[in-house]
Order: sequence, then structure tokens, then C-alpha cells
Amino acid sequence: MWPACSDDTLQELMDRESGYMHLETVTSDKSTNVYFKISDSGQTTEYLFGDDGSYINTPDEITFTVYDNISGSDDVVVDNVSGLMWTKCTLNAGGGLSTQDDCGDVAATTPKVTRSNAISHCESLSYAGHSDWRLPSASELFTLVNFNIGNPAIDVTVFPGTPSTFTYTDSFWGNLTVIFYWTIDTGTVFGSDTSTWVCSFDTNDEFSALRMIENEMDTEEAYVRCVRNQ
Repeated sequence: MWPACSDDTLQELMDRESGYMHLETVTSDKSTNVYFKISDSGQTTEYLFGDDGSYINTPDEITFTVYDNISGSDDVVVDNVSGLMWTKCTLNAGGGLSTQDDCGDVAATTPKVTRSNAISHCESLSYAGHSDWRLPSASELFTLVNFNIGNPAIDVTVFPGTPSTFTYTDSFWGNLTVIFYWTIDTGTVFGSDTSTWVCSFDTNDEFSALRMIENEMDTEEAYVRCVRNQ
């Protein structure tokens, strides 16, 4: 058993050994960090000893099963590690889903929506015989990121037609080229409670896959993929 210790380096080793990641608050207060179990990150190159490439398939290899043509033309993906069921295609701007196996009619558009619309689109979705779809949490959406795959950092044979990058203007960093997907989770930045966790599948992005963006007036737009528990 690991000894109790407050050293950040040892804490990070404990996190990795246990197969956990965490969402850090701005203050990095570990008492308010949110820890969640992850599958393998997909990274196979070892840049430094002890990074993800040193522990391939630890704790669990990323694997998915695609189910085609459920209830007609509905396609879904089941994560064999988490057991979660995902919409195979990104939702279009109206909250609908493609009827094409390659999700081509969605990829050809720019299906970004506000977060409030993202929530309502998923909650009102009736698809593949299920009506309990929802917007995923940050930890759930993070499990789809594969850091060994080029831009986008997601298996496009499983999740085809992932939309292209768009420009997000950050008040501090300026214009960023990103592939943001909405999550249900919110957070605080400098005392503001109007920030939302998003997950980025843009491997050219200089920042981490998970981050918070300010969205005080619910005017920012991003992509949507819905999830449900089996």
C-alpha cells in the first residue's frame, strides 16, 4: 500500500499506478479535485520513463464495439471498458443524427450548438430504441480520447465524420484552433461560476484535452455527442 504523503510527485505516481486522472481546480486544491478512473490513453511512445507509453494497456486497453442499424438505421458504439453507449455520429445543429454509416452528412456541416441546446438535444433524443440519452460528464468524454492517433485524437473508424476544427477566441490566450465537445460539468475560474468543462480532440491544440471555458451568456458553441448507461 502507498504511504500517506503530500508530495505532488508521489501523488502523481499514485494516480498513474491506480489508473486515475483528475480534474484540477484553478487553485489546485487537492481536496476539491475530482478523480476518475480511465482506460489506457492510447499513447504508445515513451517520451519519459513513467509516462503513458511506459504503461500500454494499463489499466485497460481502449476497445469499442459498433452496432449498426439498430431500430432501422441507428448506429451506436459501446465502450467495452466503461460499458457506456455512445451515439456513433456527432449530433447535427438541430439535434438529429446521421443515417449514413460514415456520418458524412454531419461532417459536411458545422454542427456546433450552445451548451443549453446540447443538454436539451441529448435529453430529448430518442435513438436506437432508447430515450435516456444525456450529455456526458468530462470524465466520460475523456475516455474517448486516444493520444496515439493524429488529429482528431479519436478513432475515426469507430466514430467517423468527426467535425473539423474551428476557431475559439479566449479572452486570455486569443484565437485557438480546437475541436471542442460539450460536457455536463461546470467549474469555477477566478471565482466565476459560469465556466464549463469541454473536451478537445484536436491534437494540434497546445492545451490539455480537458479544460474550462467561460460561457457566461451561453453564447459559445461546440460539438455534441450523447451517451447513456446500459
